[in-house]
Amino acid sequence: MIGQQTNLIKKSDKAQQMYGSMNSEERIKEAADNDPERQNTDHQDKRRRIGSPTLNSRRLSGKSITFSFPTNGQAQGHAEEHHGKDSWQHKVLVWLHSSKVEYTLMGLLLLDVLILFVELFLLALFPACDLVERDAISCCPSSGEEHYRFLAEESHHYCPVGLEASMEYPAGCDDHKWSSVHMAEQALFILTAVILSIFFVELNITMIALTPSVFFRQFFFLADYIIISFGLALEVLLHFTSSATSQSLVGLLVTVRLWRFLRISHGLVEVTHEVAEKEFEELLAYTEELESVLRKNNIIISGSEKIQKIKHEGTGDGILSDIAKHHRSKHTYVTYPGEHGKSADDSER
Repeated sequence: MIGQQTNLIKKSDKAQQMYGSMNSEERIKEAADNDPERQNTDHQDKRRRIGSPTLNSRRLSGKSITFSFPTNGQAQGHAEEHHGKDSWQHKVLVWLHSSKVEYTLMGLLLLDVLILFVELFLLALFPACDLVERDAISCCPSSGEEHYRFLAEESHHYCPVGLEASMEYPAGCDDHKWSSVHMAEQALFILTAVILSIFFVELNITMIALTPSVFFRQFFFLADYIIISFGLALEVLLHFTSSATSQSLVGLLVTVRLWRFLRISHGLVEVTHEVAEKEFEELLAYTEELESVLRKNNIIISGSEKIQKIKHEGTGDGILSDIAKHHRSKHTYVTYPGEHGKSADDSER
């Protein structure tokens, strides 16, 4: 007990000597650093910086194709790095990535999904006349009693009793019977064309701001551009071409609609990745603040073997890789009285 008190007295005397050796400016700075109000202000400033492109360690590559998800922060960071923060490229990307624009595009994306399901429902319930005429048969009165008995004995026949199938008279179809369905299909086509046009314009603006050499080397930007432009062109082509020409492109249209499902999945995954990226940035900012508090209190910052491995090696293109790159670019130091800067890893040794 006496030994512990002696150690505390020695540490107190040593701290007083260090404090007495400080000049007035150093004392003011020390008091300001320990001020709770200033620490709260610094924490708020750090929270306001969350989402800034400077916190994104990975940049968009213009040399090779990148298969990772390009985030909004990376796009803004690329424009700021190559054109400046006051350039129109950076301002346009900031506007495109604002909450109002993103929510609007997400609403249009969900509306496009709803339109797709409605179109498939109408196509199944009210098929086109060319499909009806292709599969329908004409049922005419039977020509004689023998044929009537022959049809009655058959297990598979399509015409009611007393009628027989006739290949001489093709089946007919009335294109104007369901006028309300036709009007609904026209309205859905207009909405689809408008939505795809908005997405196409948004992608072209992003491409111009990032330059085509960078834009088309991002795999998901490239896939999105191909799906949107090809789908828009095909929708317009099928709408204004004749029925005979559209029959040969039906399979291609189905393929594009399946691609639209893939694009919707890609959009949802991209939004999920953005949310995870923001949570990671908040966690990283909070971790930096905790490390700063530990350094001020001369507490050794230790880590498990897994964290140390992540710091030095990384694990790929995901969030753990961002953490690794961040820690490689920033050294954590713990300062002890009478010692110079010493890393946490060296302190553990």
